[in-house]
Amino acid sequence: MPGKTLHELSRILSLFKENEVETVEISLGEGQIAFNFGDVELISRLVDGKYPEYRPIIPEKYTSEAVFQRSDVTQAVKSASLFARAGLQDVHFRLEPAEGLVVSSSEGQMGKNDSTVEAVMSGPQNSITLNYKYFLDGLAAWRRRKRG
Repeated sequence: MPGKTLHELSRILSLFKENEVETVEISLGEGQIAFNFGDVELISRLVDGKYPEYRPIIPEKYTSEAVFQRSDVTQAVKSASLFARAGLQDVHFRLEPAEGLVVSSSEGQMGKNDSTVEAVMSGPQNSITLNYKYFLDGLAAWRRRKRG
């Protein structure tokens, strides 16, 4: 299903008051999906093709691990995002066993940002660069899942 359809469905549902929509009827047809609730009907085409196989690129074992407070890393990522390169939204994460989780970004003209987040770590020093928007979306989704 197209991401725009999910976004539109979420937007429409947010307009209703709590408990105003008790059920959402979902219908699938030849290349289409329909959502019915209240007086609303949203119909969309389904995406043609097969979703790429992603499991082979996700490692089964990890060499480094960090456990941290979600609120602390969220704040550090938001600060670093102000210095992320336009278009890339890249933020660097370094696992430093002696220091903690270092979140950083730099942009030639804007400057640089480094924040250290307290973390319980295992394994060697390691680093990764991620799109901060996707990372924050993942943290927000994890937060909603924990509540529900």
